Amino acid sequence: MKGCLDLASLGSRFAGRVAQMGAGHGDPELLTLKAVRMLQAADVIFFDDGLSKDILELARREAERLTVSLSGAGAQRKTVLESMIGLAEAGKQIVRLRLEDPLHSDSAQCEITALRQAGINVQLVAGVAVPQGKGSKGLTADPGKLAPTCQTARMGAATSRLFDVVV
Repeated sequence: MKGCLDLASLGSRFAGRVAQMGAGHGDPELLTLKAVRMLQAADVIFFDDGLSKDILELARREAERLTVSLSGAGAQRKTVLESMIGLAEAGKQIVRLRLEDPLHSDSAQCEITALRQAGINVQLVAGVAVPQGKGSKGLTADPGKLAPTCQTARMGAATSRLFDVVV
């Protein structure tokens, strides 16, 4: 993928796993049961700066929590990827929790591609789609903090080969 970091030489197949998941609009009650189970099984959680702390409260207490700055440059992205690869090589269960939908995020797709090239098992955990706009009565959220919601129907054939979508 254009602009993606090439970290294929950093690893091979290992017991660890990276679960990529979006936090939707930040309401912890709208996470899927699969997402909650993965948070509770995680050894390490990389989460976007600005993510609701209520979502992190659902994670296993012993899990290490590492903030990923949204204003970070390519150097930070490379460091995060190298850390995820190293931890997965050591057999750790990792969650990469994003404010944005990983299905529609270029940076998430670059991470997933690099992890897969390194031989790391990557799972994409679909979230609950929340309607937004005039037809979404009773929902309030700051549009600046919202990410596109997961719409698996929009996944193309090429995309579906890149990810294991878990619901």
